[in-house]
Amino acid sequence: MDRGNVLNSFGRAVSRPHFDPMKKLDVSFVDSFDEAEGAVDNGGPSREFFRLLLHEVSTCEVFCDVEGQKQLVLSAGGT
Repeated sequence: MDRGNVLNSFGRAVSRPHFDPMKKLDVSFVDSFDEAEGAVDNGGPSREFFRLLLHEVSTCEVFCDVEGQKQLVLSAGGT
């Protein structure tokens, strides 16, 4: 997973044919050379990944802030 683009990395991971949402997700972050950082996922990398993912999702354009609450916005026409 790339810390700089967690949402895209997650999208690629779940679109793989062998992805199983019922199995534990093992997270491995990579450095700028696409080399694994070497941390064993005993919960720390997974927690960091989901924290980064929730932050990225909460700030993306598909959510708008309505009276202090984030709401999903769907637009079919692009207006």
